[in-house]
Amino acid sequence: MDKKTANALAEFYASPMGKMVRRLILRRLASLYPPNPSLSNDTRISAGIGYARPYMPFLARHFSRQILLQFGGDVARAWPESKASRLAAVNEAALPLLASSLEHVLLVHGLEVAAAPSDLLDEIWRLLKGGGRLSLVVPHRRSRWASREHTPFGQGQPFSPKQVRQLLESQGFHVHVIHRALALPPYTPPFYTRFAPLTERISYRFGGVLVVEAEKMLYAVRPLADKAWNRSRRGAKRGARRPASAYGES
Repeated sequence: MDKKTANALAEFYASPMGKMVRRLILRRLASLYPPNPSLSNDTRISAGIGYARPYMPFLARHFSRQILLQFGGDVARAWPESKASRLAAVNEAALPLLASSLEHVLLVHGLEVAAAPSDLLDEIWRLLKGGGRLSLVVPHRRSRWASREHTPFGQGQPFSPKQVRQLLESQGFHVHVIHRALALPPYTPPFYTRFAPLTERISYRFGGVLVVEAEKMLYAVRPLADKAWNRSRRGAKRGARRPASAYGES
């Protein structure tokens, strides 16, 4: 995620349509996590990963400690504002935290734009404690949101419910539930902000995003990680065994 993309996301969520989208997605997320009444004694840590800045207030209502890990972009604006920053720009395939250090991860605007989704999920699995939860928001493949490039959910790779379930299970997660949100397609902002809350109350199949709740399975059978640095190392070894000729194949 470059600075231009991060700025475009910030501008979207500052718009009337973006504020409504945030409200409707938060409603789905809130249905997964009842408010925690005893945050004063809570030591659990949650991380927002990808571009989760608009959704961090949700984490603050459920976890006493929160950090924000953003895939590059503009991190000049501290988070939280007017306090010691807990925001870092990170490499999606090498998140700079200790193993088993988190109880929860919220991944938004992350999986669909990751260069290697499996590597990202492998890192999240590593960071979560046994039984730790992953809340995931991804574009729904069969929605109009996924085909509209002027919205954040028209970027990257969208997923069907079956695809996201299979990907998570292959990386050692158990999927508890897959909700849909954003029933109304992204029409003009005045129309959307007026009618989106009404259509959200109607039963529907093709919401613009999938809101997924999954759990880390401690004894899951997982594929051997094939990180980019490991692939490069193997390539270097192959090259060392057979030096390339300066004049082509001999």
